[in-house]
Amino acid sequence: MNILIHYYRLGHYIGGAEVVALNQCSEILRQGHNVTILTADTGHHSKIFDEFLENNPKIKLVELPLEQIHKTGDTWIDIDLESLQFGRYAAEHFYKDNTEQYDLVVIHNKTDALFVPSRYKTVIHLHGTPTKFDHLMELALYNASGLLAVSESVKDGWQQNVKSIRKEISVIHNGIDTSIFRNTNQNRDIDVLFVGRLYPHKGIIELLQATKQLNLKLVVVGAGPLEEELAKHNHVTHLKNLETEKLVEIYNRAKIFACPSSAKEGVLTTMLEAAICGCAIITADCAGMVDFAKHMDNTILVPPSDPSSLAQAISLLINNDELRNKLAKKAQNDATSQWNIENQTNKLLAFYKEISCK
Repeated sequence: MNILIHYYRLGHYIGGAEVVALNQCSEILRQGHNVTILTADTGHHSKIFDEFLENNPKIKLVELPLEQIHKTGDTWIDIDLESLQFGRYAAEHFYKDNTEQYDLVVIHNKTDALFVPSRYKTVIHLHGTPTKFDHLMELALYNASGLLAVSESVKDGWQQNVKSIRKEISVIHNGIDTSIFRNTNQNRDIDVLFVGRLYPHKGIIELLQATKQLNLKLVVVGAGPLEEELAKHNHVTHLKNLETEKLVEIYNRAKIFACPSSAKEGVLTTMLEAAICGCAIITADCAGMVDFAKHMDNTILVPPSDPSSLAQAISLLINNDELRNKLAKKAQNDATSQWNIENQTNKLLAFYKEISCK
């Protein structure tokens, strides 16, 4: 197949959707397909994008200058405005002049879809469920050839709130590269680890409260609006924008990986990465996490936005090595066997081919 990935912030932003898109792209390239990335040139690349380019020399990269973007957006309004600017000032000209035939245009940020001409077949990936729905979302999805959600809860959220969706939403879960993320059986000297964007809905405030109550050290990997809040807490070690090799090392040093997001999420990529690396997982009983997480089988599930329950779960695992190791082993086995990148990308490619042939 000849695939175009239209994603304005893929080259410069680090978030779950960007990681998923690059992981899928790497596996699609490995399987012999052609991929072109259309993204904004903001003057710098993220570390994960530079790693991706180094590891995938066959990728075709189209970076279009976009002076109108002065910063990386941290709100959905910022993201939509930046996507609209990229579409109007850059992507429209690309499509007008383009002569290459693509079997499919793949979209990971819904607003980007507004600028793909109708002559192309498109698949839109839905990576989460917005807290508010608006007409822009309906317009973005209206002409899609195919819709893909990363979890059943994300699918349900869109179907319930965007009544104009005319096509079935399929579900294909994310996959993790088990040749990169693996359990190296290191000494686990980190009590609690969090990896992700620093937004309130990620549960980071509740995690700060829970670990402070228990007098435990917390390692946080990520960037975002709550960085100043982290700096107020002496029990927190904050790391930003780690290269993949270093991130794997941090996962392998952690006893517990906590990802108590309260809304929006699909199946968190970081949760799956941590599971494969042998961490015991604590996550919230909501959104897409439950597609993977089974309480007291491969994880501990806690109510969202509940620091007291989160503290109890952390205390239980810190003080019970047998239970912690049991849950960690089951999570590792489940993630490795059911959520590996090759299996999930094979499902993805089959879906792409089905859409492109309609």
